[in-house]
Formats: sequence, C-alpha cells, structure tokens
Amino acid sequence: MPKFNIRGCDFDICAQDVELTAASLQPQPLLKLTHTVEIGGKVFPIRQLVAAVTGLPVNAVASLDAYKMLDKFGYFIQCRK
Repeated sequence: MPKFNIRGCDFDICAQDVELTAASLQPQPLLKLTHTVEIGGKVFPIRQLVAAVTGLPVNAVASLDAYKMLDKFGYFIQCRK
C-alpha cells in the first residue's frame, strides 16, 4: 500500500480508498480555476477528495500533494479555467 506524507502526517492509502470515498462524497461546486478529477461520473476538486480520504481539512491539503497522490494511482487530473 503506498505511503503518502501530507503536512507531516503519514497516510497508507490505496486506490480503493479513493474510489470508496468518492462514491459516498458529494462534489463541492467548482471554482473558476481548480484542478479536478472525475471518478464514478462525478467531478471533484482534487483537494476536496484527498481531504476526505485522509480526514484532513481541505485547507490543509496542498494542490501539489493532492495531485501527486491521485496521479500515482493513475487518475487523469484536469485544470479547469
């Protein structure tokens, strides 16, 4: 299981954790400039999804950390302008 470090905390997270979280999560409204990922037909801001998976507040998750985690699992991340 891949290990990720966000803000000094280690997380053991797998792609299945991301999928299960996405299935039960409602996406936040998209801002003008945001990075997104589509999972299960829903489009999420990447920071919201990673925050939900880790249990961290959204403002504690940097876009770069969220991008690296989701990219490692093979998700396609889009930049919406």
